[in-house]
Amino acid sequence: MPRFSATCASAVSCESGRTTKVDATVRIRESGVPLELNEVVALKLGHKNAAPQIVGFDNNNNFVWGDGVTDALTSNEMSPEDVIEVFKLSLYKAHATSEIAERVNNQLRRLNTTKEEVISLLIKAVVQKAGVQVEDLRGMWRSLDGTGIDEVPVELFLSVPDMWKAPANRYMTIAAKMAGVASVQLVTESLCAAAYFMQDMQKSKRTALRPGDGILVLDAGGGTTDITCYEMPKSAIAGAETKLQRTGISAGGLCGSHFINERFIKWVRAEADNNLGGFAMRVASLGYAGAPYAGFYRAANEAFDRIKPDFTPAAANSGTSIWVTIKGNPHSPSRTSPVWQVELPCTLMKSFFDTVIDDNFRLVAPLITTNIKRIIVPGGLGNSQYFRNELQARLQPAHPTLKISEGDALLLTGQQPVSAGALLRYNKLDLDAAPRVGCFGVVTDETFDATRHPDGIIKAGTLLPNKTGGRHRKTAKDKLNRDIVVRSRINDGGEEALMRWDPILRSDTGPFSRNSNKENVSGTWQTRYIDARDVKEKKALEFQLYWTDDTSIVPGSAIFEGNPMDGKLKPEVETWGPTIRVACPDLKGLGFDTEPVAKVPVYQIAYMVEVKERGPNCAVKVRMVLPTGRQPFDDLGKPIFEPGALPKDVEMLDILEEPMEENGFHPFTRN
Repeated sequence: MPRFSATCASAVSCESGRTTKVDATVRIRESGVPLELNEVVALKLGHKNAAPQIVGFDNNNNFVWGDGVTDALTSNEMSPEDVIEVFKLSLYKAHATSEIAERVNNQLRRLNTTKEEVISLLIKAVVQKAGVQVEDLRGMWRSLDGTGIDEVPVELFLSVPDMWKAPANRYMTIAAKMAGVASVQLVTESLCAAAYFMQDMQKSKRTALRPGDGILVLDAGGGTTDITCYEMPKSAIAGAETKLQRTGISAGGLCGSHFINERFIKWVRAEADNNLGGFAMRVASLGYAGAPYAGFYRAANEAFDRIKPDFTPAAANSGTSIWVTIKGNPHSPSRTSPVWQVELPCTLMKSFFDTVIDDNFRLVAPLITTNIKRIIVPGGLGNSQYFRNELQARLQPAHPTLKISEGDALLLTGQQPVSAGALLRYNKLDLDAAPRVGCFGVVTDETFDATRHPDGIIKAGTLLPNKTGGRHRKTAKDKLNRDIVVRSRINDGGEEALMRWDPILRSDTGPFSRNSNKENVSGTWQTRYIDARDVKEKKALEFQLYWTDDTSIVPGSAIFEGNPMDGKLKPEVETWGPTIRVACPDLKGLGFDTEPVAKVPVYQIAYMVEVKERGPNCAVKVRMVLPTGRQPFDDLGKPIFEPGALPKDVEMLDILEEPMEENGFHPFTRN
């Protein structure tokens, strides 16, 4: 890794879209030097500035991305079945079990790779491209005189959707670290777009905004729509670095441009099944392989994307049809049809669009207040005339003076406003995190309480699933749900509710909380019984951390759907990274004694799971109480001391400690 230079660094900002494109900008950051719009250079990542967000592996197992995928397919150096698309959509919890995520995950497994690896390879490729182009433009930056590009450290700014949660962000920072950059900071797309707009407004003849005026960022991209409102402060003369005040919590939904494609794909499949002898047969006739149908889906999406931008309000009401030409695989010896000409009625195309536009309207309408003076639309869907016109028509009755189609109210630009806005706004490393909600947590078995654990009771009259060959039956009276409640191994005759939510609460949460570079330690106590035979066999201890920002998940809540042993999390909860496995310490050597439980010798240990946070950074630590010192519990086993406030005579052994990452490899966004 090149050494860090105090005088300059290569600042690269990358907006990796959820579905359709990746773009980036670069500047040489000089300490204390003010930013100018013309110093931020758009990278040419492919045939154009932005490159298609498609990746894969060629016939020699080399990573290929962007326009290189198209070139490799054309030259038969790559199979269409080895292309991966829309992989970032699978990071959304809302899509964890969707058809899209299933297709992506099946393709990743087939190619023996992971989301983190694919994203890291893409980041590395963008950074390498930046280095080549900075070398070509080195005359722009005097601080590079006498310095080799390889000696300049890379500071990476990754823009992420406002609606992304911390577990999804974590994938990005892990991937950036794998890519070998010197530092990375996560920034929200809406704030970057607003920063670009503020810089442009300062330099152009746009109507100035007054203190208290609001701007609404409607980032309708390929996969998602993210909406955030900002209010002008008293002083609005700082351009991109204006301290805009976020008002309220961001709204967002899975209603980007790709979901128009998804409706087309479902319709095409149904057409093939109903009228053309079956979908699998039609795909095979084009020379593409079967499930997961990666080659066909790419060809179909590419064909649909060719006709989608030209769809206009006039076409929608014309009563005519559009021909969509899905090309076959020219290199397949089994191909019997060179193309599939699909006749798509414009009325049907209109319905594909309108469903997505309606979803966008439902998101944006409640957020438009009387002080909103600008709507900024940096996302790709905003380039669609049909989208703009139809959204305008829906907003018109309540907001007759708000004109989406007028340039003074709308930012439509080919200059990559999100990635450029990041570099215009951020001129220094900053450990202040954006305000956030949500908390970490773990699961624990609790003494069953019907009030606290209502899912542990099957109510009288509930229709139970039938046994094989038997009849459905209703319960005559309330009974315990034995998937949820089990007999306690420890408390004779007692009952336990399995795997309940135990939050690790932060001291300051909420949409307007501050999270400056001040350390915050939070934690929760847990007890575990460990089979002495597992200790002897040196089996690993496993720890799993979870994350939620849903207020319905309260202490004692179930976080799994149905039987917790099935491992299906509720939509409101996500895992925080993979399960952590650590070697079990020599408990006997540390002074622990065994006790018999169900005639099996076990060790009882108490430990604290801690989360240490500083700005946008966090780290996990697990500390076990040793039997040789003061015990931090009362006679009833209740903890006496709070995390971070243990007296010195409570002896603890660190059995897991993640390092606090420096240089911005953090899962939370910054201001």
